[in-house]
Amino acid sequence: MKQYIGAVNSERGLEFARTVADQLRQIGWEVRNEVQMTELGAPAELGDVDVLAWKPTGEIQIIECKRLQLARTVAEVAEICRRFRGEAKDELDKHIQRINWIKGSPLGLQRVVGYSPDPDRIDDRLVTNTHVPMMYLSSLPVKSR
Repeated sequence: MKQYIGAVNSERGLEFARTVADQLRQIGWEVRNEVQMTELGAPAELGDVDVLAWKPTGEIQIIECKRLQLARTVAEVAEICRRFRGEAKDELDKHIQRINWIKGSPLGLQRVVGYSPDPDRIDDRLVTNTHVPMMYLSSLPVKSR
């Protein structure tokens, strides 16, 4: 049963990332889903970028997509905040590691986007399917928008 639930949650997460990608395409971005970090020259343990979006003008978005259940209780709010602190091995940490690697080695993106990227024009996002309590925290290691 755990395996089945995991597979269903994984598929829902992939579908959410595809929805994010489709919305970006509709407003003029070039987009790829599930870009393996190894394709960019990074170690395999960094996983993949859920959505990589770029424009010929040089703008690049590295997007981590999270499909989360709505927090209904104080305990669920606290649990979501605990999972996304940007500390070692939590759900935000790997995204931050990917961003740091890409900004430190931006030429790896050139194979995908077709131009030499400017690290100052690489932006990162954490996109969720619902309002989450982290958006109200000022202590996170990512910018709130």
